[in-house]
Amino acid sequence: SKPFSVGWWLESNGEPITINGRTIGPIRGDLIRLAEWYGSASKPNVGLNMPAVDIGEGIRDREMDWGIHGKVKAGQADAAIFSDYDPGSSVAGDHKTKGIYWLAADKGPGSRRLGWERMRTLLSCAVGDMGYREEPGMFACVRCRQYKRLIPDTPRSEKDLDDIPTEVEDHLQDEVRYRARGKVTQVRSGNI
Repeated sequence: SKPFSVGWWLESNGEPITINGRTIGPIRGDLIRLAEWYGSASKPNVGLNMPAVDIGEGIRDREMDWGIHGKVKAGQADAAIFSDYDPGSSVAGDHKTKGIYWLAADKGPGSRRLGWERMRTLLSCAVGDMGYREEPGMFACVRCRQYKRLIPDTPRSEKDLDDIPTEVEDHLQDEVRYRARGKVTQVRSGNI
Protein backbone atom coordinates (compact mmCIF):
# COMPACT_ATOMS: atom_id res chain seq x y z
CA SER A 1 0.00 0.00 0.00
CA LYS A 2 3.02 2.31 0.50
CA PRO A 3 5.62 3.04 -2.19
CA PHE A 4 8.63 0.78 -2.57
CA SER A 5 12.06 2.03 -3.59
CA VAL A 6 14.79 0.14 -5.41
CA GLY A 7 18.07 1.85 -6.22
CA TRP A 8 20.95 0.62 -8.35
CA TRP A 9 24.22 1.98 -6.99
CA LEU A 10 27.81 2.06 -8.08
CA GLU A 11 30.52 2.36 -5.45
CA SER A 12 33.72 3.83 -6.82
CA ASN A 13 36.99 1.95 -6.45
CA GLY A 14 38.78 5.27 -6.97
CA GLU A 15 39.01 5.10 -10.75
CA PRO A 16 36.98 7.82 -12.47
CA ILE A 17 34.25 6.75 -14.87
CA THR A 18 32.43 8.74 -17.54
CA ILE A 19 28.63 8.66 -17.73
CA ASN A 20 26.89 10.80 -20.35
CA GLY A 21 30.06 12.81 -20.90
CA ARG A 22 30.57 13.63 -17.21
CA THR A 23 33.46 12.14 -15.22
CA ILE A 24 32.47 10.97 -11.74
CA GLY A 25 33.63 8.65 -9.01
CA PRO A 26 37.28 9.65 -8.71
CA ILE A 27 37.30 9.06 -4.95
CA ARG A 28 37.20 5.56 -3.52
CA GLY A 29 33.85 5.09 -1.79
CA ASP A 30 31.87 7.61 -3.88
CA LEU A 31 28.29 6.35 -4.16
CA ILE A 32 26.55 6.95 -7.46
CA ARG A 33 22.84 6.20 -7.91
CA LEU A 34 22.61 4.98 -11.49
CA ALA A 35 18.93 4.08 -11.68
CA GLU A 36 15.84 3.67 -9.56
CA TRP A 37 12.37 2.17 -9.52
CA TYR A 38 9.97 3.95 -7.22
CA GLY A 39 6.68 2.08 -6.91
CA SER A 40 4.29 4.94 -6.32
CA ALA A 41 0.84 5.81 -7.57
CA SER A 42 0.02 9.31 -8.72
CA LYS A 43 -0.77 10.36 -5.13
CA PRO A 44 2.08 11.09 -2.70
CA ASN A 45 2.95 8.22 -0.34
CA VAL A 46 0.57 5.76 -2.05
CA GLY A 47 2.02 2.55 -3.44
CA LEU A 48 1.12 0.37 -6.41
CA ASN A 49 -0.24 -2.56 -4.34
CA MET A 50 1.91 -4.99 -6.32
CA PRO A 51 2.56 -8.50 -5.02
CA ALA A 52 6.17 -9.05 -3.89
CA VAL A 53 6.81 -11.64 -6.58
CA ASP A 54 5.82 -9.09 -9.27
CA ILE A 55 8.18 -6.52 -7.77
CA GLY A 56 10.98 -9.10 -7.84
CA GLU A 57 10.14 -9.85 -11.46
CA GLY A 58 10.20 -6.12 -12.27
CA ILE A 59 13.64 -5.76 -10.69
CA ARG A 60 14.92 -8.78 -12.62
CA ASP A 61 13.44 -7.55 -15.91
CA ARG A 62 15.07 -4.13 -15.52
CA GLU A 63 18.43 -5.72 -14.75
CA MET A 64 18.09 -8.02 -17.76
CA ASP A 65 17.24 -5.06 -20.03
CA TRP A 66 20.38 -3.28 -18.79
CA GLY A 67 22.56 -6.41 -19.13
CA ILE A 68 23.48 -6.50 -15.45
CA HIS A 69 21.29 -9.30 -14.07
CA GLY A 70 23.45 -11.83 -12.24
CA LYS A 71 26.22 -9.24 -11.81
CA VAL A 72 24.51 -7.09 -9.16
CA LYS A 73 25.68 -7.57 -5.58
CA ALA A 74 23.03 -8.06 -2.92
CA GLY A 75 22.05 -4.72 -1.42
CA GLN A 76 20.64 -3.72 1.93
CA ALA A 77 16.89 -3.88 2.44
CA ASP A 78 14.58 -3.31 5.38
CA ALA A 79 14.74 -6.32 7.68
CA ALA A 80 10.94 -6.58 7.50
CA ILE A 81 11.15 -8.18 4.04
CA PHE A 82 12.72 -11.27 5.64
CA SER A 83 9.72 -11.84 7.93
CA ASP A 84 7.15 -14.42 6.84
CA TYR A 85 3.83 -13.04 5.65
CA ASP A 86 2.66 -16.68 5.37
CA PRO A 87 4.49 -19.68 6.84
CA GLY A 88 7.61 -20.12 4.70
CA SER A 89 6.87 -17.09 2.49
CA SER A 90 8.55 -13.70 2.70
CA VAL A 91 9.13 -10.77 0.36
CA ALA A 92 12.86 -11.61 0.25
CA GLY A 93 12.00 -15.23 -0.52
CA ASP A 94 9.64 -14.16 -3.32
CA HIS A 95 12.39 -11.98 -4.80
CA LYS A 96 14.93 -14.79 -4.50
CA THR A 97 12.76 -16.93 -6.81
CA LYS A 98 13.41 -14.25 -9.45
CA GLY A 99 17.18 -14.14 -8.84
CA ILE A 100 17.09 -11.01 -6.67
CA TYR A 101 19.01 -11.19 -3.38
CA TRP A 102 19.01 -8.89 -0.36
CA LEU A 103 20.97 -8.35 2.85
CA ALA A 104 19.20 -7.22 6.02
CA ALA A 105 19.96 -3.56 6.76
CA ASP A 106 21.29 -2.65 10.17
CA LYS A 107 18.32 -1.80 12.36
CA GLY A 108 20.23 -1.82 15.64
CA PRO A 109 20.10 0.88 18.30
CA GLY A 110 20.98 4.29 16.86
CA SER A 111 21.10 3.01 13.27
CA ARG A 112 18.53 5.55 11.98
CA ARG A 113 20.43 8.53 13.37
CA LEU A 114 23.77 7.16 12.19
CA GLY A 115 22.31 6.52 8.74
CA TRP A 116 20.93 10.05 8.37
CA GLU A 117 24.26 11.47 9.54
CA ARG A 118 26.14 9.29 7.02
CA MET A 119 23.84 10.56 4.25
CA ARG A 120 24.36 14.20 5.27
CA THR A 121 28.13 13.66 5.31
CA LEU A 122 28.17 12.01 1.87
CA LEU A 123 25.98 14.75 0.39
CA SER A 124 28.12 17.54 1.86
CA CYS A 125 31.32 15.87 0.63
CA ALA A 126 29.88 15.73 -2.91
CA VAL A 127 30.24 19.50 -3.14
CA GLY A 128 33.87 19.96 -2.15
CA ASP A 129 35.71 23.21 -1.52
CA MET A 130 36.56 25.05 -4.76
CA GLY A 131 35.83 21.89 -6.74
CA TYR A 132 38.33 19.75 -4.86
CA ARG A 133 37.14 16.78 -2.81
CA GLU A 134 39.04 14.49 -0.46
CA GLU A 135 36.21 12.40 1.00
CA PRO A 136 33.61 10.18 -0.70
CA GLY A 137 30.37 11.82 -1.75
CA MET A 138 26.91 10.75 -2.91
CA PHE A 139 25.68 11.47 -6.43
CA ALA A 140 22.66 10.61 -8.58
CA CYS A 141 22.23 10.37 -12.33
CA VAL A 142 19.71 12.65 -14.00
CA ARG A 143 17.20 9.83 -14.52
CA CYS A 144 16.84 9.36 -10.75
CA ARG A 145 13.92 11.77 -10.58
CA GLN A 146 12.37 10.49 -7.34
CA TYR A 147 15.73 10.77 -5.56
CA LYS A 148 16.02 14.37 -6.74
CA ARG A 149 12.42 15.07 -5.72
CA LEU A 150 12.59 13.59 -2.22
CA ILE A 151 16.15 13.80 -0.86
CA PRO A 152 16.69 17.60 -0.94
CA ASP A 153 13.33 18.33 0.69
CA THR A 154 13.51 15.77 3.49
CA PRO A 155 12.84 17.72 6.70
CA ARG A 156 14.41 17.18 10.09
CA SER A 157 12.13 16.14 12.90
CA GLU A 158 11.21 18.91 15.33
CA LYS A 159 11.31 16.33 18.13
CA ASP A 160 14.73 14.92 17.20
CA LEU A 161 16.94 16.95 14.84
CA ASP A 162 19.04 13.85 14.11
CA ASP A 163 16.04 12.05 12.59
CA ILE A 164 13.23 12.81 10.15
CA PRO A 165 9.51 12.95 10.93
CA THR A 166 7.80 9.57 10.73
CA GLU A 167 4.81 10.99 8.85
CA VAL A 168 6.76 12.11 5.75
CA GLU A 169 7.08 10.05 2.58
CA ASP A 170 10.32 8.34 3.60
CA HIS A 171 10.54 5.06 1.67
CA LEU A 172 13.17 6.23 -0.81
CA GLN A 173 15.07 8.01 1.95
CA ASP A 174 15.19 4.79 3.99
CA GLU A 175 16.50 2.86 0.97
CA VAL A 176 19.21 5.48 0.40
CA ARG A 177 20.05 5.50 4.12
CA TYR A 178 20.49 1.71 4.12
CA ARG A 179 22.89 1.97 1.17
CA ALA A 180 24.80 4.91 2.58
CA ARG A 181 25.42 3.06 5.81
CA GLY A 182 25.65 -0.45 4.43
CA LYS A 183 28.75 -2.40 3.76
CA VAL A 184 28.64 -4.91 0.94
CA THR A 185 30.20 -8.00 2.45
CA GLN A 186 28.95 -10.49 -0.09
CA VAL A 187 30.24 -10.69 -3.61
CA ARG A 188 28.46 -12.76 -6.27
CA SER A 189 29.43 -13.46 -9.81
CA GLY A 190 27.27 -15.34 -12.27
CA ASN A 191 24.55 -17.74 -11.17
CA ILE A 192 24.14 -19.06 -7.65
